[in-house]
Amino acid sequence: MVLELVVVHVNEKEMKNSTLSVDEIVDSITAQIDALDPRRRYMFIEWLCAHSSQVKCVTDIRAGLNAWVDAMPAESTSWEFRTITNEIHWWRDQTERTVDRLILDHLRSCS
Repeated sequence: MVLELVVVHVNEKEMKNSTLSVDEIVDSITAQIDALDPRRRYMFIEWLCAHSSQVKCVTDIRAGLNAWVDAMPAESTSWEFRTITNEIHWWRDQTERTVDRLILDHLRSCS
């Protein structure tokens, strides 16, 4: 499946129409996830599993994302892509102290 996706180029701060396949969308998301340090990646994946029931509790994030994006209505894809990438950027931009606090809060809520 090929989807029309509006991609925000962070460096250029401009909107550009792109036609991306599900695999390309998932590649972009997983590359951004892989760029996070392990603690931020863990917390992002916790958020992603809470955000999408199709990604929740999968052992392979790529497979879960692929199934989710493939099943998604085309009109939702651009919004979800922006939401996911914004969340990744949010985790990347947090200070070490903030990440420490958020992880502790998360672990307390799990027990």
